[in-house]
Amino acid sequence: MPPRTTHLEEKPVKSPRRALSLVSPAALAVAVLPLLSGCNTTGPRSIASGRALYNDVITRTGDEQVLGMIVKHRYDETFGMLDVASVTSQVTVGVNSAINLRAGADSDDTAGNLVPFAAGITYTENPTISYVPMSGEEFITRLVAPVSLTQVLTLGQLSRVPGQSFMLMVRRINGLTNEPDGGEGSSFRRVGELLRDLRARGGSDFVISDEGHYLLLHDYKGVHDEPVRELLQTLHLTAFESDGRELLIPIRPGLGSPPQGDAILLETRSVLDLVRMAGDAIDIPEAHVNAGIVVPPAVPAAGESPFIHIRSAADRPDDDTVAFAHRGWWFFIDPTDIDSRRDFVLLRAVISMGLEAHPQATTQPVLTLSAAGGT
Repeated sequence: MPPRTTHLEEKPVKSPRRALSLVSPAALAVAVLPLLSGCNTTGPRSIASGRALYNDVITRTGDEQVLGMIVKHRYDETFGMLDVASVTSQVTVGVNSAINLRAGADSDDTAGNLVPFAAGITYTENPTISYVPMSGEEFITRLVAPVSLTQVLTLGQLSRVPGQSFMLMVRRINGLTNEPDGGEGSSFRRVGELLRDLRARGGSDFVISDEGHYLLLHDYKGVHDEPVRELLQTLHLTAFESDGRELLIPIRPGLGSPPQGDAILLETRSVLDLVRMAGDAIDIPEAHVNAGIVVPPAVPAAGESPFIHIRSAADRPDDDTVAFAHRGWWFFIDPTDIDSRRDFVLLRAVISMGLEAHPQATTQPVLTLSAAGGT
């Protein structure tokens, strides 16, 4: 028996109500639910993408601001800094839907062109960023004031290179001056080497407590006797003997050498000192020197390595760690210059501890900018 075939005749829907009935409540729910369920993940997704983006931009622009401060100070120009006080982001999520109806008789103009149901989701993010200008008497005072002992010893733990913060941030120790070469400079460098080696071998630690700051020498008997003895002699610490016992030596801010030979006196550099040192290591464009808009760079002492070697070029390099445009030239740090990158990280940490995020921000005017964006 041949298969039975049933023919259905299509008839036009003449009533809008009948057209509306083509989309049942169940179908509407099935279409909208996936959109609503997507809203449940919008918050976490916005944090996952937005937080990393904001953090990256704030860090990068902070680096550029510090590099700009170095360059402008080298050119004897004024500079300013803005600290990001807060970032507030308001996220709005909405769902919209539409039903397309066809009223009246079918026509060639509408046949096959109408989608019965359409739905979408909108996501809008409106960030508000507040800046605090760093200026005034307190800012200048903190810029030129010596870095505290707590900051020096703390940054020493941050650095991946033992002795880096000591060599960069200490100007004098017990009367020994941190000079490029010769005289007391060689003795200063020897102290830095001894402290670096003892720390690397687990024979010394810096202690920060409510009572003060200390150098703790320990576990050196029979192993590091000679380095400890040489360190005590070079620093004129006559009140201590390298007899194998733990030595807790006070560290205080000050000049010269303690008369009793019972403490370490440190004179530290300021943030402005580090900025000036970095500026002295800039590759100044010859065109700027010839034009008389910047003084010629000083000739470095023999054997002296630059602090944060900042290079210059007419065009921005394709790959750089941080770059800043000034007077038609680009100033940047080469990504292959690891020493300069590490020194720049140290300088950023000093500025963060000494200048940024300080209570003075609560008394300064706040600049709030709102930027709207959506996807």
